[in-house]
Amino acid sequence: MDRAVNAAIDGWYRRVASLVPDPVPDEVLRSALGDAAEGLVAALGSQPLRLDAAATVGAELVVLGCADPTVLDYTAELVAVLVEHGHVPLSDAAHSAAALSGAVGRGYAQALLRRDSRSPLHDAIGAVRASIDQQIRDADVRFELVFNHASLAIAVLDTAGRLVYINPAFVATLGRDPKPIPGTLLLDSVYAPDRPRVRDVFRSVVAAGSRTARTECRFPHDDGDYGLGMLTLTSVPAADSGQAYVLAVWEDTTDRRRMHDELRRLALHDHLTGLPNRAHLLDTLTRAVDPRTTTRIGALLYIAVDGFKEINDDYGRAVGDFAVRAASYRLQQAIGDEGIVTRIGGGQFAVILTGPASDDRVRTLVERVHLALGQPIATTETDEFVPHAVIGTTILAPRDRRTPDEILDDADADVHNPRRTGA
Repeated sequence: MDRAVNAAIDGWYRRVASLVPDPVPDEVLRSALGDAAEGLVAALGSQPLRLDAAATVGAELVVLGCADPTVLDYTAELVAVLVEHGHVPLSDAAHSAAALSGAVGRGYAQALLRRDSRSPLHDAIGAVRASIDQQIRDADVRFELVFNHASLAIAVLDTAGRLVYINPAFVATLGRDPKPIPGTLLLDSVYAPDRPRVRDVFRSVVAAGSRTARTECRFPHDDGDYGLGMLTLTSVPAADSGQAYVLAVWEDTTDRRRMHDELRRLALHDHLTGLPNRAHLLDTLTRAVDPRTTTRIGALLYIAVDGFKEINDDYGRAVGDFAVRAASYRLQQAIGDEGIVTRIGGGQFAVILTGPASDDRVRTLVERVHLALGQPIATTETDEFVPHAVIGTTILAPRDRRTPDEILDDADADVHNPRRTGA
C-alpha cells in the first residue's frame, strides 16, 4: 500500500475507535480493524467486486460495538481513498465506491438486526439507508467533478454511437465547426478515412457487452489539419433498469507522434548532409532481401571520396563540412531518381540502385558519378579542391541470400578491385 492509503487506514482506525463505547484492548481493536481494512482492499481488488467481503466488514463493526451510524461515513471516506489509489478505471470509480459502501451498510444493518431482534431498529436502519444514499450522491458529485475537469477528452455514448455527455476537454480537443454536441454521432468528428475502422471497433465493443478496445485515429481541425490520438472505447452493460452505454476517452498524441517521427528521422539521417545514414541503408537492404517484400534493389555502389581530412586540416572543419555537403549534392544530382544516396560516414557514401540492374546500367551510373565528383570545389577565393572517388559495386540477385552487412562488405571490397572503374 502506498503512503496515502496507509494514512487513510490509520485515520479511519482512530475515528472508529472513538465510537467504540465499551473498553476494548487496543491490540484487539487494532487487529480487528486491520482485518476489516484488509477486507475492503481485497474486496476492491477482485473482479467482480467481492461485496460479501465488504458486508462482512460492516458486520464486524457492529461486533466491536460501533452502533453509531457515523462509522459508515468514516468507512465510506476510507473506501473513496482506496478506490482513488486502487487503479480503478475512471468509468468504474464512482460505481465501485458506491457498491462497496452500500455493501458495508447492508452488512452493518443486518448485524444490528441479528444483535437484538427484540429492539425496534427502524431508526438505525433508516439512518443506514440515508447514509448509503448520501454516499451515492457524493460519488456522483465526485465523478462529475472529475468528468468536467479532466484534461482528457471524455464522452459518454449510447450504443448507437451518439454523444450523450461530453466534457469541456472533448469540445476543446475536437474543436471545429460544427462543434460536437449531444445527439450527434462520434463518427462525425472522426477523420473520414478512419471512420470504417473506428466503426468496426465500436461495434465489437458494444457486441461484447463489457469490453475495452483502443484504436489510433485522426480528428480534423478547422485549419484543415488533423489531430492524431488514441481512442479508448469501453462498453458498460446496463445495470438494473438503466441503459447500456459506451465511455469514449480520446488522448491527443499529435505532438508525441511528431516528436517520435522526428527522432526516427534524425536516427536514420546524417546530421551534416541530411542524407540517409548507414542505419537507413542497412534497414533498406534488410527489407530488400526479405522474400516477402516487393522492394526491388538492383545494385549497391560503394563510393570512397578522398581528401576531406586534408581540407579539414588545411582550412578548418567549416570548409571541410562545406566540401562534404557539396559532394553530397553532386552525388544526388548524378543519381537523380534512379537510386538513393546515403552517407556512411566521413568520405564514405553508398548508392542504392532501385529497379533491375545490368552491367551497362551500373557502368553508366559509375561514369556519371565520376564526372559529377570530378568537378572542382572552391575552398577559398583562390583555392579549390578536386575530389577523387573510388567506386565499388555489387549487383543483387532477385532472391539474394546475402545479409545486408555482407552486401555492403562486398561493395566495399570491390573498391580495392583494380579491374573496377575508378580504382
